[in-house]
Amino acid sequence: RIFLDNTFCHPLFQHPPREAVIEEAVEVAIAKWPCVLFVSVYRLGKEQLLQALARHLKTKVFISPDRAKALAASGFSLNDFVQEPCPVAQINLEDLWRLGLHGCIWAVNGRQLRPALQRASSNGVIAHG
Repeated sequence: RIFLDNTFCHPLFQHPPREAVIEEAVEVAIAKWPCVLFVSVYRLGKEQLLQALARHLKTKVFISPDRAKALAASGFSLNDFVQEPCPVAQINLEDLWRLGLHGCIWAVNGRQLRPALQRASSNGVIAHG
């Protein structure tokens, strides 16, 4: 048996092309740069967005060790990525503040996004997500 999910095939769901969404996200990020930019990610996906952000902002994207392994296993180039120095919740606030001054992109899972943003912004770190 094969089960197909065609939820988004309905005409009600008219999503813009991926390239247009990436372009818009890059424009918004450039306007707010430098900052700590948290991007919510799943196990895989959003690599094109992360690469575009890294290249336009001339930086690399922090990713977890698990994500690095998954990307490597899928044959994806890791040129625009670097393993995170520690889990986002454990980073020293002074280090996070420095990252915000220079600009940093950090791929986080959905559960980490809100706490990371709240911790950063409540401690004077310029952060967006």
